Amino acid sequence: MKVTSSLSSQKKRMANCQIVRRRGRVYVLNKSNPRFQARQGSSMHPNQGRASHANAAQNTGSPLSNTGRKSHAED
Repeated sequence: MKVTSSLSSQKKRMANCQIVRRRGRVYVLNKSNPRFQARQGSSMHPNQGRASHANAAQNTGSPLSNTGRKSHAED
């Protein structure tokens, strides 16, 4: 299933495509050729993204900064 930000081109691909809204997302379904199925919407919620490498070191309490060296305050 293809994930796109806009379904306007996806729904024009075949005449058998159906537009369906489920659980707050919009889907293009095609039972005759499932290869043309698509979903509108991002795969992750914007506030639930992965932490960056620098934030991961701070969150775990690691003495290493994002450069892999100890900071001067911890010597």
